Amino acid sequence: MTKTIFATRLAQIRKQNCHTQQELADILSTELCREKKLSLLAVSGWESGDKFPPMETVLAICSCYNISPNYLLGYSDEPRCSTAIEDLEVDHKVKKRLNMAQLQNKKSSDRIWIEMETPSEQVKQRYNGWYRLNETKTDLINATGYVLPLDGLDINYHAYTANQYH
Repeated sequence: MTKTIFATRLAQIRKQNCHTQQELADILSTELCREKKLSLLAVSGWESGDKFPPMETVLAICSCYNISPNYLLGYSDEPRCSTAIEDLEVDHKVKKRLNMAQLQNKKSSDRIWIEMETPSEQVKQRYNGWYRLNETKTDLINATGYVLPLDGLDINYHAYTANQYH
Protein backbone atom coordinates (compact mmCIF):
# COMPACT_ATOMS: atom_id res chain seq x y z
CA MET A 1 0.00 0.00 0.00
CA THR A 2 1.24 3.46 -0.77
CA LYS A 3 -0.03 6.75 0.53
CA THR A 4 -0.28 7.91 -3.08
CA ILE A 5 -2.71 5.16 -4.08
CA PHE A 6 -4.80 5.71 -0.96
CA ALA A 7 -4.81 9.51 -1.47
CA THR A 8 -5.75 9.25 -5.14
CA ARG A 9 -8.51 6.71 -4.60
CA LEU A 10 -9.98 8.55 -1.63
CA ALA A 11 -10.23 11.83 -3.59
CA GLN A 12 -11.65 10.03 -6.62
CA ILE A 13 -14.32 8.18 -4.63
CA ARG A 14 -15.28 11.27 -2.63
CA LYS A 15 -15.71 13.29 -5.83
CA GLN A 16 -17.66 10.49 -7.55
CA ASN A 17 -20.10 10.67 -4.65
CA CYS A 18 -20.36 14.47 -4.99
CA HIS A 19 -19.03 15.14 -1.49
CA THR A 20 -16.81 18.01 -0.47
CA GLN A 21 -13.92 17.35 1.88
CA GLN A 22 -15.93 19.00 4.65
CA GLU A 23 -18.95 16.79 3.94
CA LEU A 24 -16.77 13.68 4.13
CA ALA A 25 -15.30 14.90 7.42
CA ASP A 26 -18.82 15.41 8.80
CA ILE A 27 -20.01 12.00 7.56
CA LEU A 28 -17.01 10.26 9.12
CA SER A 29 -17.43 12.14 12.40
CA THR A 30 -20.98 10.84 12.60
CA GLU A 31 -20.02 7.32 11.48
CA LEU A 32 -17.24 7.15 14.08
CA CYS A 33 -19.39 8.77 16.82
CA ARG A 34 -16.65 11.31 17.49
CA GLU A 35 -17.18 14.09 20.01
CA LYS A 36 -14.40 16.07 18.39
CA LYS A 37 -15.36 16.46 14.75
CA LEU A 38 -12.95 15.62 11.95
CA SER A 39 -11.88 18.67 10.02
CA LEU A 40 -11.58 19.57 6.38
CA LEU A 41 -7.81 19.75 7.00
CA ALA A 42 -7.73 16.08 8.04
CA VAL A 43 -9.40 14.95 4.82
CA SER A 44 -7.21 17.32 2.79
CA GLY A 45 -4.10 15.85 4.42
CA TRP A 46 -5.20 12.32 3.56
CA GLU A 47 -5.97 13.24 -0.04
CA SER A 48 -2.64 15.03 -0.49
CA GLY A 49 -0.77 12.02 0.89
CA ASP A 50 0.74 14.06 3.72
CA LYS A 51 -1.14 12.13 6.40
CA PHE A 52 -2.77 8.75 6.80
CA PRO A 53 -5.92 8.16 8.87
CA PRO A 54 -6.26 5.53 11.59
CA MET A 55 -7.46 2.14 10.34
CA GLU A 56 -10.81 2.69 12.06
CA THR A 57 -11.31 5.74 9.84
CA VAL A 58 -10.22 3.86 6.71
CA LEU A 59 -12.86 1.23 7.45
CA ALA A 60 -15.49 3.92 8.07
CA ILE A 61 -14.66 5.43 4.66
CA CYS A 62 -15.09 2.01 3.07
CA SER A 63 -18.39 1.51 4.84
CA CYS A 64 -19.68 4.95 3.76
CA TYR A 65 -18.82 4.41 0.12
CA ASN A 66 -19.40 0.65 0.00
CA ILE A 67 -15.90 -0.06 -1.23
CA SER A 68 -13.39 -2.69 -0.31
CA PRO A 69 -10.60 -1.73 2.12
CA ASN A 70 -8.29 -3.73 -0.14
CA TYR A 71 -9.19 -1.40 -3.00
CA LEU A 72 -8.82 1.82 -1.03
CA LEU A 73 -5.45 0.69 0.34
CA GLY A 74 -4.18 -0.39 -3.08
CA TYR A 75 -4.17 -4.15 -2.54
CA SER A 76 -6.86 -4.73 -5.16
CA ASP A 77 -8.16 -3.00 -8.27
CA GLU A 78 -11.71 -4.21 -7.55
CA PRO A 79 -13.57 -1.37 -5.73
CA ARG A 80 -16.63 -3.26 -4.55
CA CYS A 81 -16.72 -5.61 -1.61
CA SER A 82 -17.58 -9.19 -2.36
CA THR A 83 -18.25 -12.24 -0.30
CA ALA A 84 -17.07 -14.35 -3.22
CA ILE A 85 -13.47 -15.45 -3.37
CA GLU A 86 -12.17 -13.13 -6.03
CA ASP A 87 -8.85 -14.89 -6.58
CA LEU A 88 -10.26 -18.30 -7.40
CA GLU A 89 -12.72 -19.53 -9.96
CA VAL A 90 -14.51 -22.14 -7.90
CA ASP A 91 -17.91 -23.55 -7.20
CA HIS A 92 -18.80 -22.14 -3.78
CA LYS A 93 -20.55 -25.41 -2.88
CA VAL A 94 -17.43 -27.60 -2.92
CA LYS A 95 -15.59 -25.81 -0.13
CA LYS A 96 -14.48 -27.84 2.85
CA ARG A 97 -14.32 -26.15 6.22
CA LEU A 98 -11.25 -26.27 8.42
CA ASN A 99 -11.69 -27.24 12.03
CA MET A 100 -9.70 -25.48 14.77
CA ALA A 101 -6.93 -28.11 14.85
CA GLN A 102 -6.48 -27.94 11.08
CA LEU A 103 -6.40 -24.17 11.23
CA GLN A 104 -3.73 -24.13 13.93
CA ASN A 105 -1.59 -26.53 11.86
CA LYS A 106 -1.44 -24.13 8.90
CA LYS A 107 1.75 -22.19 8.16
CA SER A 108 1.87 -18.44 8.70
CA SER A 109 2.34 -18.05 4.96
CA ASP A 110 -0.87 -19.95 4.08
CA ARG A 111 -3.79 -17.84 2.92
CA ILE A 112 -7.05 -18.60 4.73
CA TRP A 113 -10.47 -17.42 3.56
CA ILE A 114 -12.82 -16.40 6.38
CA GLU A 115 -16.60 -16.15 6.08
CA MET A 116 -18.49 -14.76 9.05
CA GLU A 117 -21.69 -16.57 10.00
CA THR A 118 -23.94 -13.64 10.79
CA PRO A 119 -26.92 -11.85 9.23
CA SER A 120 -25.05 -8.53 9.64
CA GLU A 121 -23.86 -7.36 6.22
CA GLN A 122 -21.61 -4.81 7.92
CA VAL A 123 -19.76 -7.53 9.85
CA LYS A 124 -19.48 -9.68 6.72
CA GLN A 125 -18.20 -6.74 4.71
CA ARG A 126 -15.55 -5.95 7.29
CA TYR A 127 -14.36 -9.45 8.11
CA ASN A 128 -14.96 -11.75 5.13
CA GLY A 129 -11.77 -12.13 3.15
CA TRP A 130 -8.24 -13.50 3.03
CA TYR A 131 -6.21 -13.79 6.23
CA ARG A 132 -2.90 -15.22 7.40
CA LEU A 133 -2.02 -16.70 10.78
CA ASN A 134 0.21 -14.60 13.00
CA GLU A 135 3.56 -16.08 14.05
CA THR A 136 2.22 -17.43 17.34
CA LYS A 137 -0.79 -18.98 15.54
CA THR A 138 -3.26 -17.39 17.92
CA ASP A 139 -4.82 -14.83 15.57
CA LEU A 140 -5.70 -14.35 11.93
CA ILE A 141 -4.71 -11.02 10.34
CA ASN A 142 -5.97 -9.60 7.05
CA ALA A 143 -4.39 -7.09 4.66
CA THR A 144 -6.18 -4.15 6.26
CA GLY A 145 -4.98 -5.01 9.74
CA TYR A 146 -8.08 -6.66 11.16
CA VAL A 147 -7.16 -9.20 13.80
CA LEU A 148 -9.48 -12.14 14.27
CA PRO A 149 -8.72 -14.35 17.29
CA LEU A 150 -8.85 -18.03 16.39
CA ASP A 151 -11.50 -18.51 19.04
CA GLY A 152 -13.63 -15.88 17.29
CA LEU A 153 -15.35 -12.63 18.22
CA ASP A 154 -18.44 -14.26 19.67
CA ILE A 155 -19.46 -14.77 16.03
CA ASN A 156 -19.04 -18.10 14.32
CA TYR A 157 -16.96 -18.10 11.20
CA HIS A 158 -15.90 -20.61 8.58
CA ALA A 159 -12.28 -20.93 7.48
CA TYR A 160 -11.10 -22.34 4.16
CA THR A 161 -7.74 -22.55 2.38
CA ALA A 162 -7.09 -22.02 -1.31
CA ASN A 163 -5.90 -25.59 -1.84
CA GLN A 164 -9.23 -26.93 -0.58
CA TYR A 165 -10.98 -25.75 -3.74
CA HIS A 166 -11.27 -28.09 -6.69
